[in-house]
Amino acid sequence: MIKPCTKIDGIPSFKDSEIKNLWLRVKKEGFADNLFFDMREMNANIFLEMARDKWWLFIIYDNDEICGFTWLNNFRGGKANVHFALFKGWRGGKGVKIIKQTCKDLLEIKSNNKYLFDILVGAIPTRNKAACLFVSQIQRKWGKPCSIGIIKNYLYDYKKDSIMDAKVSYFTR
Repeated sequence: MIKPCTKIDGIPSFKDSEIKNLWLRVKKEGFADNLFFDMREMNANIFLEMARDKWWLFIIYDNDEICGFTWLNNFRGGKANVHFALFKGWRGGKGVKIIKQTCKDLLEIKSNNKYLFDILVGAIPTRNKAACLFVSQIQRKWGKPCSIGIIKNYLYDYKKDSIMDAKVSYFTR
């Protein structure tokens, strides 16, 4: 299940500290650099600012426990870029099911009885072998083609000041 980080009647659905804690957990679990390679700088305050002003952030739950988060950005027409973070303990087969369902839930979001997204596109640095394998497992269970493949020199790593190859995937309804 996903819950959006939004405001309802001006009241945030999550406290700033709850959103910052997502960043702190990613940092503590040691995968912040793999997740935010395309940012010049990232910390809890910048993460909060991006979550509130630039992204559509959703917290992912397994039953009542937070198991990760996803965010959408770079909206164009019915397309959005999708990004995921799953915490330790939810990777592997259980995580594949959770992220597959998360993608389906995101693709079912409607406004005025119209779907907001027809396609979610994700790009993973090929050097992140674990994430590439994880997404391949989701793709196998998706039931229809959803991989573009490897694109040379597609992503930029700010910290290393280098261009890198990416595995590009997409999910449709």
